[in-house]
Amino acid sequence: MNNYKGYLPGVNPNFTRKTLQDDDNRYFAYESATGTYVNGLGHEVKTVKEAITSNDKIDAEYREAFPPQKKVGAKPVRKMSATETWDVYYKSMSPIEKGQWNNEQRKKDAA
Repeated sequence: MNNYKGYLPGVNPNFTRKTLQDDDNRYFAYESATGTYVNGLGHEVKTVKEAITSNDKIDAEYREAFPPQKKVGAKPVRKMSATETWDVYYKSMSPIEKGQWNNEQRKKDAA
């Protein structure tokens, strides 16, 4: 079960914030029929700058209410190189999958 500091067990604040943002009618979106930006409440703005400013204010409200949290005890994720990613993938394969993959590679190399 997830354990986020300051939240009930099993509650992921990142997911909660995203879910609430998806259902919020205050966000502006472009309406091609009129060439303006309209939100779900019927308000309308004409420029991109106004729409972005309004959307950013709403995002800030959500970030303040549900700050991004890491799981308690989580370690920072570092990016892996392509070879490291492949090594991790290959090591996680079962022996049967490795054999099938090796056979497919031999067939490709022979062709």
